[in-house]
Amino acid sequence: MGGRLKANICTILLIVTLIVAAILRFIGTNPGYHQFHSDEGTIYGTAVSFVKNGNFVPLRYEYPQLATFINFVFFKFIFIPLGWLKFFLVNIESIIDGKIRIPLGIDIYNKILQLEILGSQDLNALFWARWVTAFFGVGVVWASYLVGKKLFGKQTGLISALLVCVNYRQVLNSHFGLPDIYNAFFFLLSFLSILYLRERANLWRVLLCGVLLGLYLSTKYQFFPFIALFLVYLEQVLKKHNLKEKISALINPSYIVVPIISLLVFLIINPYLFINLNVAVNQISYAALKYGAGTMRFMHYPYWYLFNIGIGKITSFLIIAGILLGLFKERWKLILLMSVIIPFFCFLTYFTSGGFYTRNFVSITPFLLIFAAYTVWWIGNHKPRIFFLFLSLAILGIALWENLSNSLIVLKEYTKPWNRQLIEARIRKDIPKGSIIAAHSSVPIPEDMIVITYDRWPYFSLSEFQEAGAQYAVSNLDWITVDFYGWMRPLKYWNKSVSEMKQTYTALTIDELTDFGLFREVNPWQAPDSDFIVVRVPYYSLFSKEKIKTFNLKEIQPLTSWQSDPIRVKEWPGFDIEYKIKMETPRQNYKDGVIFIKFYSNINEALRGEKHIAVRLSSRDDRPGIWLDKKLIGKVPQDAKYAILGFKAVDLNAATYTLNKVELYKANVLEDLGGVKVRKIKIDENILFPNSHGNL
Repeated sequence: MGGRLKANICTILLIVTLIVAAILRFIGTNPGYHQFHSDEGTIYGTAVSFVKNGNFVPLRYEYPQLATFINFVFFKFIFIPLGWLKFFLVNIESIIDGKIRIPLGIDIYNKILQLEILGSQDLNALFWARWVTAFFGVGVVWASYLVGKKLFGKQTGLISALLVCVNYRQVLNSHFGLPDIYNAFFFLLSFLSILYLRERANLWRVLLCGVLLGLYLSTKYQFFPFIALFLVYLEQVLKKHNLKEKISALINPSYIVVPIISLLVFLIINPYLFINLNVAVNQISYAALKYGAGTMRFMHYPYWYLFNIGIGKITSFLIIAGILLGLFKERWKLILLMSVIIPFFCFLTYFTSGGFYTRNFVSITPFLLIFAAYTVWWIGNHKPRIFFLFLSLAILGIALWENLSNSLIVLKEYTKPWNRQLIEARIRKDIPKGSIIAAHSSVPIPEDMIVITYDRWPYFSLSEFQEAGAQYAVSNLDWITVDFYGWMRPLKYWNKSVSEMKQTYTALTIDELTDFGLFREVNPWQAPDSDFIVVRVPYYSLFSKEKIKTFNLKEIQPLTSWQSDPIRVKEWPGFDIEYKIKMETPRQNYKDGVIFIKFYSNINEALRGEKHIAVRLSSRDDRPGIWLDKKLIGKVPQDAKYAILGFKAVDLNAATYTLNKVELYKANVLEDLGGVKVRKIKIDENILFPNSHGNL
């Protein structure tokens, strides 16, 4: 009776877990992340092509075609029929009146299919693909339960499912039409089939294992479960007692047939990989180059990411404890799990630099979480039972919350309209028609605005926008933050070097812009989107000035960097910096070398060069070989008491500089903001300095 009750409770808890998993994965798929993820079209775009063209010719070969075929089946037999049903119900009166004639002509049919069913630019299909991914995301939770149960029992399986259910990266990636969730699902099932094959190698288990391995191989070009299969095969040979039995086990057809079946499944799903081999090889070679195949350098960054974000600190310690427990208590099961985990990490963090793209670890996370679940189960099964049971539940609760708190942000933010739509609407509403706006090409600017280019060339900072006559500037942080990915590369930094990145030219330009903010559309980093800030470009008129200091830099020429001692600027209304500069560089259309002034609230921070409250930057030198007379004018922030004046070369290896006659003036200036009220815009450091590529 007690055993049946426990089984019923576990079943109920599993059902509740799957329901919660569905809620966490389906809410926020529409509108969700914006529609311009470069890799999503690989799946849903190809599935739409299958529908429209009536063939199965892939558009791209970087990934195998299983996820595409799955989406095609859902599109063809579920979403498109439902779309037509909705169309006929909505237009029933027009059909009865004869305005829409049935049967539809081929041209009308195709027009309705595109505009009403698939949506403009196949946008509906994008959402369909995300719903399919969410469905398989729930499947990953279920499969995690099955694997955990098979290895360590029902309770461990249930805890595994709970941890996967709320895991931040599992939830986030279930909102994208990418192959990672499919890969995780078939990875788990193929590993499970190997565990069943280890128990008894009958015909059905052999067939199931071969098919599932073939399906896994058809989500990504990966081999990891085959290592576990080889270990099980080796185990069957080694446990035999005499040579004859060992030879018999060595030529066991079951373990020979499985790889053959998996290869046949792969060939059936991916015939065009071989039909269009030259095209496929070129695309796969490019992907291998992008992933740094053959890097052979240890990449620590993914471990930092998983510990701090992808898995979480508490859960990571539980995983480590589970591995140590397995070493002493469940050695063979540990070996089987590690046979897929270790090669996976070696491949992505040593043999290639694929670990830079953290979404790749979505596939292996459920396997790691099984160790965490085992630790929680082990703690809860000690005596005194009540104490350790509550202790294990408390630890589990903390581990669940550290991920769930981030996952809930995904749901909340991805039910809101896309930032691109919001920012375009705000610009139309709050910025007058005909205004001159500095904006990158990725920013949705209304056609009735005059746009100047916001890019490395020709205009990138507030002073350069002033020189170009811009009235407003729109910064797309999704584009700007690309400059801050360098710390993720192999063996460069052990932690995210925020303090160092804050001093880079790109970060300083954003810092300066945020002092003149109008409005913003920015998501929390946990739910990445295209993030925008809109600022008013200020203009200054100089009325009077008093020279405070002249800096003689002749002794440190040529110059790459320089900064002054702290200068007291308390109660200064404004400043004027005048200087002469000459740049030497062989490059064409190149700008570099800026004067800056940083403001501080006290002398100690100024001496340390930390926590400046504002910064102002000059325009960059853009006329090599010519002495230029330049100046930087602005108001001194109200809370500033000290300032440091300096010079910065953006690219230390691109040019040399000669700087002469740098003069600092206390000045009376008039700031013109066109009657617009501005405010300081604060940006979360995890947005400006992302934790991963695009925070994805």
